[in-house]
Amino acid sequence: MELQDPKMNGALPSDAVGYRQEREGFLPSRGPAPGSKPVQFMDFEGKTSFGMSVFNLSNAIMGSGILGLAYAMAHTGVIFFLALLLCIALLSSYSIHLLLTCAGIAGIRAYEQLGQRAFGPAGKVVVATVICLHNVGAMSSYLFIIKSELPLVIGTFLYMDPEG
Repeated sequence: MELQDPKMNGALPSDAVGYRQEREGFLPSRGPAPGSKPVQFMDFEGKTSFGMSVFNLSNAIMGSGILGLAYAMAHTGVIFFLALLLCIALLSSYSIHLLLTCAGIAGIRAYEQLGQRAFGPAGKVVVATVICLHNVGAMSSYLFIIKSELPLVIGTFLYMDPEG
């Protein structure tokens, strides 16, 4: 860890190691290909509603599926589980690559707009429905975990007998 100059009031110098990396874009632009138009994204900064924030938070806590990984490994075996995990990771990485490529070509950042661009108004409705169902499923899985685990936790804190 670098020591900071007290005269800089906590700010890092412009030539700090990580400073340049933070200023670089995630996907560096190489310039448009000859004969193609440059990619321009629609800006959504400052236009997020409360509902959109709730759905984003729900997406961020989708990790309830991770709780089932130990169960899956116990029933498939370590080698087969690792092979399946690797295949799923590769497929996920490729699907994200395709999604970013399509979004870059179309200049769109929202799933619904990408669905509309690809399949028309029906695509927008289907994508919005899938996102809502995905979020409801994630929230339901957490509620199920809370329903099954919370009584045991409360009983432990209150020193109650779990049998009755």
